[in-house]
Amino acid sequence: MSYVRFVSALLLLSGALHAAPRWALQYHYDKDDAELRLLDVAFCSPQRGIATGAIVKQRGRPDGAALVTSDGGKTWQLI
Repeated sequence: MSYVRFVSALLLLSGALHAAPRWALQYHYDKDDAELRLLDVAFCSPQRGIATGAIVKQRGRPDGAALVTSDGGKTWQLI
């Protein structure tokens, strides 16, 4: 492969990487003595989904936790 083709391919690839979709924070668990650890996410439709995991406290055992969405993941509610 010539140098010009290599550089052209590299530029095209870098442009594609910049156009890739990115993750955006949609839910923030804000407790000083605990953290939310997600283990699985599933959607039964494009709008309705559930994320499951545990709330882990600094001292103590983890408690099961679930977050649900009904708007495609734009907002989440801890249940």
